Amino acid sequence: MAITRRTFLKVAGAASGTAAALGSGHFLFGSLFARAAGPGGNAETTAADPKQDRVAFAGCFTCLGRCTLQIQYTENNIPRYVTGDIHGTVNEGGVCALSTASLLHYLSPARLRFPLLRRPGAERGSGSFVRIRWADMFDILLHGDQAAYLKRRGWKYGFLGMKAIRERFPEKLVYFTGRDQYNPTENTFFASAFGTPNQGAHGGFCSATVALGGTYTNGGTWWEYGGMDVENSRVVVIAGMTNDHFPTGTRRVMTKIRSRGARFIYIAPDRFPNLGPISDQWIALNPGTDGALVMATMHELWRLHRQDPQGRPYIDEDFLTWYSNSPWLVMTNPDGTVDPPAAGNVGLFARVKNSKGEWTPAVMGSDGKVYPFDEVPWQSGVTPSLTYAGKVTVPTGPDNPAPLTVPVTTAFNLLTARLADPRWAPEAVSRITGVPASTITEFARYLGDIAMRQAEWIPGAWTDYLGRKHKGFIGRPVTLYIMRGVAAHSNGFQTARDYMLLLSLLGAIDAPGGWRYKTPAPWPIPDGAYWPGYGFPPDPRARQASGATGGTVIQEFIRNDGTVSATAVHGRQPAVMQTTKPLIYTPDQLVVDENGLPVLIDRAFSWDAPLGLHRVWTAVNYDCGHEFPMRPEMLLWHITNPYWDNSYDLDKDLALVRKKSSDGRHTIPFVALVDTFYGNSVPFVDLAIPDLTFYERFGVHSLLDRPISTVDGPADSIQWPVLPALYGVHSWADTEIRLGEMLGLKAFLNPDGSPLYPKGYEDFIWKWQAAPGIGLLGGGRGNGTSILKGAPNPGQVDLYTSPRGIRAYQGYSRDKAFPGLATYPVRNGTYPAGVNPGQQSVGHAQFRYTLPVNIRYRRNVNREYLTWAHSVGLIPYAKPVPTQVYSEIIQKFRLAGYGKWGGANAYFLSIGRKDLAVKNAAPPTDARGQALRKILTQLFDPLPDWYAPLEWADDGSNPAEYPIITEHRHVNPWFYHHWENHNPWHRPLLPFSPLYLNPETAARYGLKTGDWAEFASRGGEKVRAMIEVTEATRPGVIWYWKARNVRPGTLAISPDSPEIRQGIMFNDIYSYQRPRSWGGDLPGQPGQGLLNLDPFTGQTAWGDLRLKFVGKSAVQESYYGDANNLLKAVADHSFQPAADRIPTLRFSAYQPLETLGLTWYTKGEPK
Repeated sequence: MAITRRTFLKVAGAASGTAAALGSGHFLFGSLFARAAGPGGNAETTAADPKQDRVAFAGCFTCLGRCTLQIQYTENNIPRYVTGDIHGTVNEGGVCALSTASLLHYLSPARLRFPLLRRPGAERGSGSFVRIRWADMFDILLHGDQAAYLKRRGWKYGFLGMKAIRERFPEKLVYFTGRDQYNPTENTFFASAFGTPNQGAHGGFCSATVALGGTYTNGGTWWEYGGMDVENSRVVVIAGMTNDHFPTGTRRVMTKIRSRGARFIYIAPDRFPNLGPISDQWIALNPGTDGALVMATMHELWRLHRQDPQGRPYIDEDFLTWYSNSPWLVMTNPDGTVDPPAAGNVGLFARVKNSKGEWTPAVMGSDGKVYPFDEVPWQSGVTPSLTYAGKVTVPTGPDNPAPLTVPVTTAFNLLTARLADPRWAPEAVSRITGVPASTITEFARYLGDIAMRQAEWIPGAWTDYLGRKHKGFIGRPVTLYIMRGVAAHSNGFQTARDYMLLLSLLGAIDAPGGWRYKTPAPWPIPDGAYWPGYGFPPDPRARQASGATGGTVIQEFIRNDGTVSATAVHGRQPAVMQTTKPLIYTPDQLVVDENGLPVLIDRAFSWDAPLGLHRVWTAVNYDCGHEFPMRPEMLLWHITNPYWDNSYDLDKDLALVRKKSSDGRHTIPFVALVDTFYGNSVPFVDLAIPDLTFYERFGVHSLLDRPISTVDGPADSIQWPVLPALYGVHSWADTEIRLGEMLGLKAFLNPDGSPLYPKGYEDFIWKWQAAPGIGLLGGGRGNGTSILKGAPNPGQVDLYTSPRGIRAYQGYSRDKAFPGLATYPVRNGTYPAGVNPGQQSVGHAQFRYTLPVNIRYRRNVNREYLTWAHSVGLIPYAKPVPTQVYSEIIQKFRLAGYGKWGGANAYFLSIGRKDLAVKNAAPPTDARGQALRKILTQLFDPLPDWYAPLEWADDGSNPAEYPIITEHRHVNPWFYHHWENHNPWHRPLLPFSPLYLNPETAARYGLKTGDWAEFASRGGEKVRAMIEVTEATRPGVIWYWKARNVRPGTLAISPDSPEIRQGIMFNDIYSYQRPRSWGGDLPGQPGQGLLNLDPFTGQTAWGDLRLKFVGKSAVQESYYGDANNLLKAVADHSFQPAADRIPTLRFSAYQPLETLGLTWYTKGEPK
């Protein structure tokens, strides 16, 4: 079969990539698109001429690495191959197996080619769909059962349609995203314009606790917002980092650091690739115990600091004195303790007014006087005291100068008392973590020695927030990187804080060689007074006058007697749906009803998950199905797998999505899902909406959501349609904008009613503004010379995509690389006197800017950086962000748990119901409220801490009955979630995943490699899997590679494939509800019980699962618990066109596809 351009545009089954070859040995695309002759023998198209090939550059979307790709294609847009862009900010030319094979996604037979509508008589899950036109899809979305297509056929779903939903109760549209890297800001903007606060993304099941544990400690975190110092780090500690957090860009960074002779220490239950082999030391600990290990490490650092025979320091007291809140005065009980509190001011900071009249945390000076922390008279030789304890006399409040004498101690005293507790001695912690005590001590000693005796020095004049001038930056060359493995536990938030505080003890916060911020971090950590709040959660009761989602603004101050006064309360104001910024600073911001129950469908910003700033993804289907706190009318999923491996308990989720109510409708009346492929979850929905691959559409990695910044400055990137869109499919970004126009949402229309974004998302990228001058892309704003802040630039997209479609060979054959990014001067922003702003670089689908050295380090306390950041719109005000070794915000919630918080709920204040406002300043007093109070008083600790995962309680998965710990979900290097499952180049690398366990564990149960065994969770559900024994996993732990399992009938994979018969997952053996001792399984409706999530953020606690061994099995097929029968049933796929047959195509450079046992692309006839 010869392929022409006309045929190619119909193809679903062709593939391309750098390694592909014909069986004859010729380079694939030199022959695949050979001259094609028509019936008369004349060529319909000419053969592709290599001299006329084109090259373009675009952002990659195969994982969360955000690399930039170099894509080569013929003059008539037929792709040849993909490699890394040598000018890529992230990957610098590097490329991984996912990217090189990503054109197989573009050409996949599993792609959704048209909207699919479930047949009304078919049950959800059957996959019984009919193909509908795009116009009919829009009609159904808008008008529900009144759509012409449905009325003609007499079909009914009980769906009201989005127009009626918006008019009557917009909050009943529930809209959640899994992979939120294409157009996350637009999704949130659409939901806000529609008026629903029930919108969020995947952070709630991914790394919310790591993200927020970091930002609530330092105003910044890991991944997008913080990272390793390539040039100066000498030791890198890695923890909880799975292989999808080790993409090409991270490998490039580590390679550079390694080439300088740095040492890598890997903290994890296993040492599988890619991270294990590169590490110099493997600290093998039990899952869920990282926080205990870090507490013991800090215990030893403090002990060594006090007891070193030579008097050598092991912590950076200078950093803690000037750049953390260690010297801040904390009000205590009369005996110097803070827990339990005897009064409402206990555990809060003592405050005084500064010279500007701001109500400011106080410190005790070395001269015995109390000062605002930001006005210590250092010019007179005064330093803040780290160790003061006693009584001070301060004003009662900013509005009441009457003197008040209170007992206080410093945050540093409380911190060191905690660290000195014998509970954190290495010998005690060894029994928790499984790490030898001697290893813990040596680990601490090593970090302290490197940080304090091998300091870096970077020259560069700078001024700190106190006005102290410095000639350069002292660097502590210890960096630390953590991700999902830490986050995947119900103690993840506190553990992330622990890790950040370990860096703080060493002074390694945004210092040369240490952990470094990535723009847009750092962000202020509000207190409502000195640091005003600058973002507020959404509330359906506070919708704006325009109909857009709104919330209630509250600013408040705390008097030194513990009373709280609101200085500003304004309802129906713009709200923030989701963010990594630490916006929740008081219990008074919570979105609860008159009885203290959640108002939002996912329980975010309630007592269940007060810091749920990434939203609580895992609660969505569960609460929708249980109508808690309300019944939705439409559930819209975007690029996610809610009814497969993103589910927490599959049989429960599937029962809920299939559940019917007394009115005859499904309890969730209409479920739609946006996806590019006919994937595992698609059969369970009513409407499947196709999307495009990143080769065909616009997308962004914006500074407003998922940037590609480096530790030296801001950067962002885009995807754009390098290749033609196939099958007439539209991108979801364009579909969403069109939907907004058809709904009449003013945010998508000009005043005359015409479309504001006539080119769809291509226009949205440069036109849309979050605030005046603040848009999606940071480079080339205004007239092209502004960065981060500036007027919309109609030519901005052209700047980013340049050079586009350049000739692959002509003019460059003697050059080592294609033209790089163009440079333009920077002419906006407030810089230190005498500092040249330098130039920005734009092109190759990206923008980047390197900060001048004067504002490149210590950014959280660097006056010139804070001034510049404010001038370009990164932060709301130019105030310092000292490290919070003691979190007053968490203490406020603890006080609420004790019933001693003096505030009042913002929403109820805004409507004049002070009685309800005061009532809801604490959790309710019923059984549910008592469980919440227990959590607040016992787990919400303002100091670093660790507690055992809540699931491990005596009445839960207790270690005695369930001795086997499961590790968090491993993502392997070849399959980033389920999108790679149908990639024929990768499938042979790992046909399915076994369960991995240590030889010692295997021997205990009489298992060996190749055996099949069954394990059970506390819910009584079982999983069956094949065993692989390996010393690369610590004893007592089992785990598997995620995303190597498939629902039969989906993803164009044969129903008898290894993924289907032998692939495994734990997603039906988790427990939604916590043990009863922590508030689960409460009497009443199921929604009343507290879910098995991190109590701070609501993140999914994947890693808390424990199992017991049931026995060997003679059945050599996987088993998915109670959901097994439904998940193994073949989903109807008769509506999917057969894959195009291309007999000459080979997916291996050495073997034909058939030899590999993979035949997807050789079935069917050409279409």
